[in-house]
Amino acid sequence: GGGRGRARALSLSAGLALPAGWRASVDHHKGGMWNVQAGLLSVAAINAIYNVVAQVIGRSSLDPVVFSTYRDFAAAPILFVLALPGVVDRYVGQGPAGQTAAGRGLWPKTRSDLFRMAVQGALGVYANQILFLFGVELTDATTGSVCNLTLPVFAAAIGMCTGRESFRWQTILGLCFCLAGALLMKLEAGPREGGSVLGVLLLLAGSFCSAVYYIIQKETLRRYPAVLVTSWEYLFGFALMALSAAILADRRPQSWVLTNASIVMLAFTVLFNSVAKYLLNSICNKYVSATVLTCWSTVVPVFTAGLSFVFLSEPLRVSYLGSLPVLLGVFLVMRAREDSRKDPGFAKLQELEPC
Repeated sequence: GGGRGRARALSLSAGLALPAGWRASVDHHKGGMWNVQAGLLSVAAINAIYNVVAQVIGRSSLDPVVFSTYRDFAAAPILFVLALPGVVDRYVGQGPAGQTAAGRGLWPKTRSDLFRMAVQGALGVYANQILFLFGVELTDATTGSVCNLTLPVFAAAIGMCTGRESFRWQTILGLCFCLAGALLMKLEAGPREGGSVLGVLLLLAGSFCSAVYYIIQKETLRRYPAVLVTSWEYLFGFALMALSAAILADRRPQSWVLTNASIVMLAFTVLFNSVAKYLLNSICNKYVSATVLTCWSTVVPVFTAGLSFVFLSEPLRVSYLGSLPVLLGVFLVMRAREDSRKDPGFAKLQELEPC
């Protein structure tokens, strides 16, 4: 019985660098799903902590594109080291078709897989970043945060239009609650000056790129471990970002030199906001739909507000009540997913997307 149970767990984690505790319980039982939701909650917490750290350290004198280049340059080799056979084998288990980590290697099996990872890196590591940076430059940080909240809407729309997710009113209602609550928390400061239609369009385009990235990444995660997929994505993302920095970045020396504050910020960004966050997202993307995955991004303003109150002594505001509809919306989306698993057509959807 124990051998068959372990074989089943390994088959479900094929091609995915999944922590041992998760791998043992990711099956049709609810325990595995709670572990996945905990991973998504951790991603939201990392984003919120990053927001607070940025407020404490302040803006760096580095050009934003240069900073992103340094980030990708440092994160890619760390991910490749984690993907090496023997480094995280106890977390990886078997690869596709019973292949062990030692025989897996770091190179994709086919050129088409390599091209697919390049596209994923261009969308999820490069395009969403560069579009956000230029969009914020033409608008402001608040507008950028608000436009980011459209990510689960794009993910749900694409998933439903391509037949990868079933249409459920619970999902739509949950997304509406999430957006309404998050907007209430973000827009308290009122209208901003210097807004730009082009800037908003760039921000929305970046959010759309992220949604497409999460959806197409699922097919790659069927055949390769999450850590390997993320490594190649970051390598291609770094190449494109470095090219953009060489062409578009400010040429002044202070825009390229790291200060003590920027080094601390860069270290946190590389280890947590890049390696940990992207890897956790890739792991969780194997087991939940893109809508569920991105829905958790609406919780970031809630966490940011709480951390700012505790550590920065910021006063509580009426807008913080927006956290209530956000949490209700996340619950409705989770509930809709559980109901969809009971639907007779769920097995057909699984053939398209293992959620």
